[in-house]
Amino acid sequence: MRQNDDGTGNLTVPQNASVLSAQAKYALGTELYVNCDSAKDKDFPVPRWYAVSDILASGVAAPNGCSKRTALAKPGEFVFFVRKQNWREQTQDFSSH
Repeated sequence: MRQNDDGTGNLTVPQNASVLSAQAKYALGTELYVNCDSAKDKDFPVPRWYAVSDILASGVAAPNGCSKRTALAKPGEFVFFVRKQNWREQTQDFSSH
């Protein structure tokens, strides 16, 4: 999925998918954004999985542990929030390679 100019993106989910998890990248795909749905798991972020049936039926807005910004998802929409890594997180990622 590529980000649109307005910050949104579209994803076609395979018909047999039952759950999904999202992770975004920046800097030509070399850096990972911090997913705000697991931002409070500071040392060991855990991927969050979301039921496709819930997304299709009522829409899902993932928790935003990075800011107070919220969103309402419509049926068929999945909204998730990300932020760029801070300098400390970038340094930790670099030192772990």
